[in-house]
Amino acid sequence: MPIGVLKKLIKRVRLNVLMSNSAIKDQKLIQLSPMQKDGVDKAASWFKKGMSSTFTLTGYAGSGKTTCVEAMIENLDIGLRNVSFVSPTGKAALVMAQKAQGKYRATTIHKLIYDYDDIHGFSLKSSEKLKGIELIVCDEASMIDQSVLEDLLSFNIPIIFIGDNAQLLPVGKKTNLLETPDVMLTEIHRQAADNPIIHLSMLAREGKDIPFQKFGKHAVVIPKKRIYDNPAKFNEWASRADQVICGKNKTRNGMNKRIRSYKGYTSPFPQKGDKMICTRNNWLLTAGGFPMVNGLTGTVEYKINKASKNDEIKRDCMKVNLKPDFTDVTFQGLHLLHSPFVGKEEKLRGEEYSSYVDMDYGYAITCNKAQGSEFGNVVVWNEVLNYKEHEKWLYTAITRASNNLILIK
Repeated sequence: MPIGVLKKLIKRVRLNVLMSNSAIKDQKLIQLSPMQKDGVDKAASWFKKGMSSTFTLTGYAGSGKTTCVEAMIENLDIGLRNVSFVSPTGKAALVMAQKAQGKYRATTIHKLIYDYDDIHGFSLKSSEKLKGIELIVCDEASMIDQSVLEDLLSFNIPIIFIGDNAQLLPVGKKTNLLETPDVMLTEIHRQAADNPIIHLSMLAREGKDIPFQKFGKHAVVIPKKRIYDNPAKFNEWASRADQVICGKNKTRNGMNKRIRSYKGYTSPFPQKGDKMICTRNNWLLTAGGFPMVNGLTGTVEYKINKASKNDEIKRDCMKVNLKPDFTDVTFQGLHLLHSPFVGKEEKLRGEEYSSYVDMDYGYAITCNKAQGSEFGNVVVWNEVLNYKEHEKWLYTAITRASNNLILIK
């Protein structure tokens, strides 16, 4: 083929690709609601003017915050390799990456901006290590405490904060980050506006009474007395749920024992089929590209009761394979200490932390641990930890459910 003809062909192909990308881009914009489109335009204006380092986007559960942010980034014409996606916790970062469907990875704020060593702990990275990042997108911004926020802002990189200011507050010092957002989404998109779970979440958000009754086919609110009178019913519901959510660790421990007993497990140690939750980040352990992060849940597929000891593994532990809830790829050969499962505490030395994985039973978890996650079928055991903040607690717990909800209060 003559070189001239080849050049014309390449040029035509490039033009077709550009036109195709433009059409896709326009199609995505057409799918945005007027409220979302307004948010995208405001973000473009903010980024272009460069007068402020932060842009905040808040919205109700299911209002399409993720869709809106993706449209914002596309509209800004920034390559994804120059955007860093972060979240306050490992599980929330994992959920963020899952929603991206392979378009980008996400990590924790700590992993992005801090270095860590066994002697000094966390230390703020130099600006040089974040060179090349043009934009940071931070999800679950309501969970960020003041000290981490200040460190994140110190890099003077533009940041889009995404969050829901009706959710639980951070464990540390509270920020006012989401109190006056640049964009507030109030239209529900993920679930129909008349979905009972959304309806219940709005009642909780507004502090209104939630009556004992069925709400359509997918939600029911029942009194705790019914469970006290018929505990077998709770065991049945809890064992079939994707997740049980409660308030107190004491309740969580009791429920996990109860559910395991109902399922026929008698050993205090994890068995094949047990549901587990990771309680400490270990970014070096991966399965299918997904790291072992705090909050990750999965099922034990294989177990060796007593792992062999060597120069690295010196303590009594078991060895398990764990299949995460969201993928068919399995974490192989995880070492879990025996001691936590029999109520004993072992103090690890700095270099040992990477050798063992911290896990607990995951049938029931606290609302704080569930924050940033979403489950199909959820049982919520309502517990008041703080009367002033209970509306946020209940709203957060309810909005973890995407398909079916049993609220026990």
